[in-house]
Amino acid sequence: MFKVSYPSANIKHALANEDGCTEDLYLDFFGNELNLCAMYEVTFNSKAEYDANTSYELYQVPESDIFTMANATKVLDTNEVSIMNGSIDTEAFTYGYTSCDNGTCGTTLLRLNQSDAQKPSSCQ
Repeated sequence: MFKVSYPSANIKHALANEDGCTEDLYLDFFGNELNLCAMYEVTFNSKAEYDANTSYELYQVPESDIFTMANATKVLDTNEVSIMNGSIDTEAFTYGYTSCDNGTCGTTLLRLNQSDAQKPSSCQ
């Protein structure tokens, strides 16, 4: 049995919950080590815990295309319920996922909420 899309399934910018001063502090401190302006947190299910039998496949669909599996390109797969990724492009793509149980994955692409994916002003 496959899980349905969770309201908590989303992509948000790594600095989405920080105020301007904190953003600047992180960027000054980690600027040479991490490209925080390019980092996004992808959460497939914030209600779940790690389960070795459950995995997730992240897909991207060009903004100009209809959001279907036929138009999707697989970006990665993971057993983690939440990951950090530096190759997300929310301006060019819409993102979705499938959940897998023991290696058998769903065939319906579930949309990830991208409302918190905007880069903060410190990264513009």
